[in-house]
Amino acid sequence: MSSHRETASLRESQPINSNRTQSQPKQAESLYKSRTELDGLKMFYESLPCICFALNSTGVVLVVSQFGIAYLGYDALELVHQPVSQIFYWDDKINCQIKLTEVQQQPTQITQWEAQIIRKNGDIKWIRASARMVNETESDPIINLVFEDITVQKETEETLQKREMQFQFTFEQAKEKLEQALQERRWQEALLRSMTGASPLAFYVVENSTDTILYFNHRFCEIWGIESLEERMQRGELKNNDIIPHCLPLITKVTVLPELFKPWQDEQNRAVIEEEIPCTDGRTIRYFFTPIRDECDRYLGHLYICEDITERKRIEHALNLANFSFECFAMPAVWLNKAGNILGVNEAACQSLGYSRDALHSMYFYEIAPDFSTDTWVEHWPIIKQQKTLTLLSRYRCKDGKIIPIEITFNYLEFEGEEYNFAFSRDITERLQAEAELFHQSLALANFSLNLKQLHRLNTAKYNNFEELFSEYLKTGCEILKLPIGIVSEIKGQCYSIRSVQSDFDVLVPGLEFELKDTYCAAVIEHRKTITYNHVGAIESKRGHSVYQTLKLKAYIGTPIIVNQQIYGTLNFSSTQAKPSDFEADEREIIELMAQTIGSFITAHQAEMERHQAEAALQESASRLKLALEAAQMGTWDWNIRTNEVVYSDELGPVFGLPRGTYHPNYEAFLNSVYPEDREYVKEALTRAVEEGADYGIEFRIILPDETLHWVGTKGQVYRDETGKPIRMIGVAKDITPRKQAEERLRQKLLREQLVGAIAQRIRQSLKLENILTETVAQIRQVLQTDRVVIFRFEPDWSGTVVVESVDERWCSILQTHLHDPCFKESYILPYPQGQVKAIEDIYTANLTPCHINLLETFQVRAKLVVPIFKGEQLWGMLIAHHCSAPRQWQDFEIEMLSSLSSQVEIAIQQSQLYEKAKSLLLREQALNQVSQAIRSSLNLNTIFSTAVCEIGKLLDIDHVQIVHYLPEQKLWLNVSEYRKSPDLPPTLGLKIPDENNPIAQQIKKLEIVKIHDAESCEDPINKDFAQTFPGAWLLVPLHINSLVWGSLSLVKNTRPYHWSDFEVEFICSIANQIAIAIQQAELYEQSRTATAKALTQAHQLEQTLQTLQKAQAQLVQSEKMSSLGQLVAGVAHEINNPVNFIYGNLAHASEYAQDLLSLLQIYQHHYPNPQPEIQSKIEAIELDFLITDLPKLLASMKIGAERICAIVSSLRNFSRLAQSDLKAVDIHEGIDSTLTLLQNRLKAQGKNPGIQVIKEYGNLPAIECYAGQLNQVFM
Repeated sequence: MSSHRETASLRESQPINSNRTQSQPKQAESLYKSRTELDGLKMFYESLPCICFALNSTGVVLVVSQFGIAYLGYDALELVHQPVSQIFYWDDKINCQIKLTEVQQQPTQITQWEAQIIRKNGDIKWIRASARMVNETESDPIINLVFEDITVQKETEETLQKREMQFQFTFEQAKEKLEQALQERRWQEALLRSMTGASPLAFYVVENSTDTILYFNHRFCEIWGIESLEERMQRGELKNNDIIPHCLPLITKVTVLPELFKPWQDEQNRAVIEEEIPCTDGRTIRYFFTPIRDECDRYLGHLYICEDITERKRIEHALNLANFSFECFAMPAVWLNKAGNILGVNEAACQSLGYSRDALHSMYFYEIAPDFSTDTWVEHWPIIKQQKTLTLLSRYRCKDGKIIPIEITFNYLEFEGEEYNFAFSRDITERLQAEAELFHQSLALANFSLNLKQLHRLNTAKYNNFEELFSEYLKTGCEILKLPIGIVSEIKGQCYSIRSVQSDFDVLVPGLEFELKDTYCAAVIEHRKTITYNHVGAIESKRGHSVYQTLKLKAYIGTPIIVNQQIYGTLNFSSTQAKPSDFEADEREIIELMAQTIGSFITAHQAEMERHQAEAALQESASRLKLALEAAQMGTWDWNIRTNEVVYSDELGPVFGLPRGTYHPNYEAFLNSVYPEDREYVKEALTRAVEEGADYGIEFRIILPDETLHWVGTKGQVYRDETGKPIRMIGVAKDITPRKQAEERLRQKLLREQLVGAIAQRIRQSLKLENILTETVAQIRQVLQTDRVVIFRFEPDWSGTVVVESVDERWCSILQTHLHDPCFKESYILPYPQGQVKAIEDIYTANLTPCHINLLETFQVRAKLVVPIFKGEQLWGMLIAHHCSAPRQWQDFEIEMLSSLSSQVEIAIQQSQLYEKAKSLLLREQALNQVSQAIRSSLNLNTIFSTAVCEIGKLLDIDHVQIVHYLPEQKLWLNVSEYRKSPDLPPTLGLKIPDENNPIAQQIKKLEIVKIHDAESCEDPINKDFAQTFPGAWLLVPLHINSLVWGSLSLVKNTRPYHWSDFEVEFICSIANQIAIAIQQAELYEQSRTATAKALTQAHQLEQTLQTLQKAQAQLVQSEKMSSLGQLVAGVAHEINNPVNFIYGNLAHASEYAQDLLSLLQIYQHHYPNPQPEIQSKIEAIELDFLITDLPKLLASMKIGAERICAIVSSLRNFSRLAQSDLKAVDIHEGIDSTLTLLQNRLKAQGKNPGIQVIKEYGNLPAIECYAGQLNQVFM
């Protein structure tokens, strides 16, 4: 147990004299001493190592010793003119006033009492106060008050009292336990036999030296099937080795018994050994073995305890299986009793609710299910009991307060007369959201359905010409879109021509032509997609557009009309009024459907024209058929089934890649040219055609001599003889590779469009960026059939973090991995800001740098495809596909698909960031208002600082927030307030930071904001050391008043390197401005208080000037007081001498008693080395080992202190010679030694004053007759 001791330093004393006006006593001149005596008394008073006060009759401090000032920690002005009761503890203030009153009632007596005082630093100390009224001051009482610090004595008394009580309690407890142990031992022997006889356990005791069976019960014979030997064993006819052969046939693995029994037979073994022995009859016997030893640790024998645990093993297995099933249940599950107590939960419930398993076991069901209050639970219990199973919609309340809608199913169970409920639940948040979304979509679908009906009416109507068709569509489109102007245009090159128009503008007429660049439709043609503007005037780049300048068209929607995959023109609608919101998706779809229908009509018309032309050319086509076959690389083949010979036409040469005359001679040669995976398919098709008469028309792949892969389409017919037997098969074949490639491209395009469309739809439906990106990479990995797809986000220094990942379980995950690759920054970053895509088929053949290859090998990458992601014009990150299992050749459609998806990701990022920015601005305003309100509510800087740092830390989730004050005169920065997110973080309050050679400090003094994303980047020694204690990211914002720096507001994120956002910096700057205003207000307030105090001081000085004439009288009165103080000191020395002698005389006995107690304690520990847990806990709490070693030192230090006090008291008495005021013979040397003892502190070196060395060279002088007290004052 450590003791906290404080010693007030003895500095040069300077009593503080009150300026209160003293009444001039009558005939004062007769009471004053000589000037020499007065000076000596002052020096004596200054050197007193005591806490001394001079008080007036009301208890106000007139004079206080410097030792008292140093001990209490106050400034002199904080004590003088103030009631002395202010330093007393609350309970002792009134008692102090009572005691001071008693002093005035008994002026010749010394009044003593014990009390507690409060030092300026808040420490509470015990003191013994001694007070006496100065002689001859009854008319204007002056009270001398002396404090003696008795804190250590009080603590010692309290400690000794506690230890005595503890020892008495321990002794009585040990005595009681010993008596109980003796009593228990008498009946345990009798009880043991009765217990073991009725126990389901088998007991068997064997004596070591003779192998005699000392004891066994009937259960032992039952388990081992040796009931026939029981009577002989009881008579002692059999020994241990006699019954072992009868037990061995029951043991399954007899060969392992020697190794099993080896530790049992070891006499040095002291542990309890447990084994499970499988038996041949399917049982399992658990065996316990423990050696038996006497009190001298001699080995006497051993005890065997057997138990048949077959049924228990079966039940444990079933229970473990049930618990495993319960834990593996994917949905949150809860066991409840009839009172609603939670008896058990699975891991899914803990994860869903956010509670630990122990926390849930101590809760009621209504605490997590607010819909099931106590009354509601009582009402539902009979219903659940009757129906056995009941499913309801309800809610769960998580630990963080989040409410989760659930579908919960209760299952009633009854077990061993107790009723239970097993409830499992399903989170239906997404289902409810989907239902709400479905409702909104149904409303939009209803509106969309009405529009489709109008489109259907238009599609089924008959039109005489295109002008009538265009007019109806424009009129309907204007009604649906609520836009007054509709145009169908035709684009030829850069010429924009109006085919039909619905408008009130007279200038817009069919046939009117414009340059394409002067129309809004130029963007539609350029991007080949629907373009919308809800307000052209709000788009800065469009304000100067000619259409906007001339026609003032503000709202616009246009889409291309496609005819035979070529842009025919546009269908567009517009208005001179801005649209209040963006065009909806169904409006886009409507105009796109209308454009498709118009395009279909135009296509059909053109097809009709082409059909007439085709009929006219049919005759000509027939004459060119042969040429067409050759041009199409088609040819005929003839397979003689009987001879297995195959004859080809010359046109089939190019199809199979063979020169003329080198065709496949037979059926087997033909099959060898077929791609291996397609051979069975070709053989089965030919077999069905020949044997079953099925149609033969298939497409398959072949391998040309140059090892290229081609597709062939072939059709054939089997010819049979009159008996129906196949004789030959004739057919045609064509190279369909271009068509297959086109189909594959079309399939890939469709897949890409579907994926892009799905992701675009998800972006429109959600603002949760993480969900969008996670689903995007998962779908990309599924479509590409690759091993890993990630999204990598850049930091400003081109390092970055993997923020989203979808990875196959065979490969390692790199999610949240922070990468800083110097090779990438130096060699590979340049193309990505320019929008280039990087496809690497094999990292070992791509001419990569070794360091970059090493990085990719760490992530198991073999091939990769990288597409940049932009945010506006800035490179935001990369969409990366990793193929880990082998090299891979990336296809063009895969690159195009990833490029398209990166655009969608850019849109998602922009939408999410706009949403987060708006949300952050709102939070910033709310937080700023909170902090500002808190700051304005007080003028106390400590309160302001504490409020500000706490609000900042909680709102921004900062680990450390500090306010640091710049002290230029001391050339350092002092931490005056702090917030720590966790108490485990190191404290910084009061931390001093050097100003010199500190580059960060220089920046702050220039009023610069300092952002450090990684503290490890600091290179100067000062901040490098701080970075070890406070790693992470730093943000320092200067606090300044006008142009002078006051300090800084500092933030630390301890997790890892972090880039401060502009929002965070702006927010902290706003808070810093508020704090600076608060500091300025507080300083103005302090200046006003200082000015008031200065005015009062000047008034006090004027009052002193008026009292100059009374100064002589005041000095004489003061001299009398000093004389009285000397008398008081002598009295105090006398009073101190008695208790000190008492303490000093008893210290020897206290040391002897303490040593006896410690010896007794050691004997007790020797005989009882293992105390009870409560005693052991108390031993650790009081640090017994330290107490044993420290107590003798404590008593020794008390003895030294008492001897020192005795010496000081003796010196005081010798100095004052109060009892020896007459002329008598004294030893001069004794007086000098006493004076030097009192002046010991004044002789030490202090500040610039060097120490004084006193050299004593006393002669052999006889006793001299003199006034000893006055002579001692002369020496001082």
